[in-house]
Amino acid sequence: MARREEDLLVKYMAQLLKAGATMLSENCPACKTPLLKLKSGEVICPRCKRRVFIVKDEREEAELKRNLLLEYTKDVLYEKIEEYTDFIRKEADTTKLSEYLVVMIRLLECLERIRKVAGESR
Repeated sequence: MARREEDLLVKYMAQLLKAGATMLSENCPACKTPLLKLKSGEVICPRCKRRVFIVKDEREEAELKRNLLLEYTKDVLYEKIEEYTDFIRKEADTTKLSEYLVVMIRLLECLERIRKVAGESR
């Protein structure tokens, strides 16, 4: 890493520490930079600028991956629901409108199933 980049990293880490972050004993698996735990509880790598999850064992890792996948899938479904809401709002052709509504119903059903799998309430 170039001297300038290293200086910027140190300054960024100092800002995070001044803001209440805590330096952890664990390092980033990708770049080996010490990880920081923010006041929010989120653990990040200041160099990669990515969120990092610390797990105790394979079972916890599998559960975390499952939860992240479900959250990602919900996000995608919400994006599609938003997209189809716009289609429905702008569509005048009743045949196309019907098709969009069928897709919307399926998206909502998928979202409901994910909530059940994740054990969420509405």
